[in-house]
Parts: sequence; C-alpha cells; structure tokens
Amino acid sequence: MRTPRDRRDSEQVDVSPQLRECPECHQALHERYHKQRWIVRLDQHVKVVSHFLECGNTACTRPAVVYRPLPEEALAVRGYTFGLEVGARIGELRYRDNLSVSKIRAQLQTESPLS
Repeated sequence: MRTPRDRRDSEQVDVSPQLRECPECHQALHERYHKQRWIVRLDQHVKVVSHFLECGNTACTRPAVVYRPLPEEALAVRGYTFGLEVGARIGELRYRDNLSVSKIRAQLQTESPLS
C-alpha cells in the first residue's frame, strides 16, 4: 500500500470565471457546480477549488452555457496533477542539462521539500 501524502502545509486556491454577469441578458451568473483537485507544485501541494457559473435566467438565449475559470489552467494543464513549473523544471533538466530520466527523478527528489 502507498502511504498518503502529507498535505498539512497545503494551500487552498479558489478560482472563478472573470465574468460575473451573463453577456447576453446581463443577469448575475450563479454557481452551477464546483470541483476540487490537488496540484503538486515544486514547493507544495495546492488544493484548487474551481467554481463553474451559468445564467439562471430561463428567458436567456444562453441558459445552458457554463463559464469555467481560466486561472485554473495557469496552475496545471487540464487532466494532469503536476503544476506547470514541474513540467518546465523537468524540461530544463532534460534538455539543458542532458540528464536521464532516473537522474531527473533523483534531482527532483533532492530539490523538493515534499519528499
């Protein structure tokens, strides 16, 4: 069995779309749902709570459009657990320093305060 990660020093980030009102009918947008995910960064684990909004006006021509937060993709690519800076660091070690995969893993484990 794997041991659970220590997330005591983790940070929580709430992200929402920039739009606060429907661009079509100008009514306030309401939260349709939210999701949470963990992102592993070089220095810490981050719990990201994403809020998805929609127009609650039934007479609106765009009632089914869900507005998603763009800042979430600035932290990590959709569908992946590791942050963008982790991928950038791996690329730096691989292509600038010409390290092998095993050496990159060892380097990241020595640098990371998460290990």
